[in-house]
Amino acid sequence: MDSTRKYATVNSFAIEFAQKSIFKRDNTVFGSELNTQISGQDTDFHQTSKVLSLAQIDTIHSEALIRSQMTATLSKKLAISLDADTFNRKFISIGQRSLLNRALIEEIIYTSEVLLRNNQKLVINIDEYPLAVTTLKKKKVIIQHVYLLKDNGIELAFSDYDLNQGSAEILNTLNVFNYMKINLQKYDLNKKLNNTPDLFNRFHDKMNQVAHTNKVSFMAERVEDKINHILARSMPFDLFQGEYYSSN
Repeated sequence: MDSTRKYATVNSFAIEFAQKSIFKRDNTVFGSELNTQISGQDTDFHQTSKVLSLAQIDTIHSEALIRSQMTATLSKKLAISLDADTFNRKFISIGQRSLLNRALIEEIIYTSEVLLRNNQKLVINIDEYPLAVTTLKKKKVIIQHVYLLKDNGIELAFSDYDLNQGSAEILNTLNVFNYMKINLQKYDLNKKLNNTPDLFNRFHDKMNQVAHTNKVSFMAERVEDKINHILARSMPFDLFQGEYYSSN
């Protein structure tokens, strides 16, 4: 269910873009995520972006937004119909530090407007960059920009939610997110749950509590095989993404 990978050169870095589908429990498509990776790197963009400057990262984010605008417009030209009552979500990852960039915020809002005109809804997936390293002034700017996105009807997803510790990250404590993403591979949940039987119940209860209290939907990402698929289905996840669904 993944689209053909596309490449772009940004400030001498070869950037790889790939659409990955997101599914609901009934196996219907909920939307897709535009994943970004530096070509030739095995790790995800969140890791490899550490070698880039903030300006380079912002340029890559801008390229992803432009590609989403073009895809939405092309869908309309090709008369690809979407259910008027069910918006097709388009997830794009943005690093927290990039939320300081007012010009990028305005570009996100414009992209959302383009998608809405084509019956699609933009979801900004915020990658976690610890705000502790920034000043109080920068924290306030980020929070203001997050609420500006919310005021413009843009949904937010939180990347790499940790079931073991939750998150002390300041944006998460504000209850601004619509989706919480849990990386099944990063925390090796299958192995942990098998070795600690009562851990499953604790995680299950915690997810239900957070979902009820914060009114969020949980997404299982990096569901790579059938074992992870069965695990994800046994927990209160609403959405699913990963290689397993690409090969089935």
